[in-house]
Amino acid sequence: MKGCVDKDECNDGTHTCDRKSELCTDGPEAPSNFTCSCRPEFKNDPPTANPINCIDVDECTELTHDCHADAECINYPNTENLDLIGYTCKCKDGYLDKGPPNNPGRLCKDEDECLRVNDCPVGISDCENTIGSYVCNCKEGYSGGVTPGNPCIDIDECTTGDHSCHTDANCTNDIPTEENEWTKYRCECNAGYEGDGRQPDGFYVGCENINECYEDNECPFTPVLTECVDEPGSYSCDCRAGIREEYSYGAGYISGYLNGSKILGTLCTDINECEDLSYCVGSGNNCTNFDGYYTCDCNEGYEFVVTDDDYKNGKCEDIDECTTGAHNCDPIAGKCFNDPGTFYCSCEVGYK
Repeated sequence: MKGCVDKDECNDGTHTCDRKSELCTDGPEAPSNFTCSCRPEFKNDPPTANPINCIDVDECTELTHDCHADAECINYPNTENLDLIGYTCKCKDGYLDKGPPNNPGRLCKDEDECLRVNDCPVGISDCENTIGSYVCNCKEGYSGGVTPGNPCIDIDECTTGDHSCHTDANCTNDIPTEENEWTKYRCECNAGYEGDGRQPDGFYVGCENINECYEDNECPFTPVLTECVDEPGSYSCDCRAGIREEYSYGAGYISGYLNGSKILGTLCTDINECEDLSYCVGSGNNCTNFDGYYTCDCNEGYEFVVTDDDYKNGKCEDIDECTTGAHNCDPIAGKCFNDPGTFYCSCEVGYK
């Protein structure tokens, strides 16, 4: 008698279980049959459904996965691809996978992005590693940065006023370099000043006025007629007392400076005071002119009185002999009367 042998539908592939979500079991209780059950990555929905209805278990949502805390859980949807069952793990950006290749995302370590090529602006920023990421700190003289890829922008300290240039200096913005990150701006003393251009602080000296009168200048070398007058950042060529200024663009006229700018040519010429009859009054024609001054040879009864601090200019004034006592009137019965250039005496009443 020929016996009957159980047909193993699970092995020969003749079962009707879903190949992705269900497991086929050839049980002894049913030697000529098989049973289907949900795989561990699936569940029967509802649990009492018959026939079974296996749906995907989202381990990522239900937190039943074993991904590292710094890894991302990726659930595989219910597709026909039998290699994509359950879920997988992937280390987050900024972390390196230090686990076995066949079991990714189970051991994630922070990556130091500053040790490799990154998005920090080269030469003008410093890379700082952070857990899971990094930041770009712009160097002094720049703003921006922080977020990788965000540019560092040069700060114009001359415009913002955040510089230490002297008040008599010009500020010029500069761009710091990798070789010299302190070159943010330059200070140069204005014309007529000398120094390092910085605010004095014990190390820097600032800007000091240049006394052009002690150096080569464009004032005419005629000390009697002209004098150089130093001014803050500049100088001027002034005519001395008794000298008049004439202005011209013509040859022979010397250009001066005022507040750092060249001014109209100036020529100092002597004033001939003797041509003015108001000078040396009472001295007749005895006025003698010199460059920058004059003298009066006063007639008898007059004296020369200076009218400026140089004791060069003045005029002849009448001597009041009656006041000074330089008369010969009778001291008892005579009375002195002053006249321009002289005096006369008159007897008191009762005398002759």
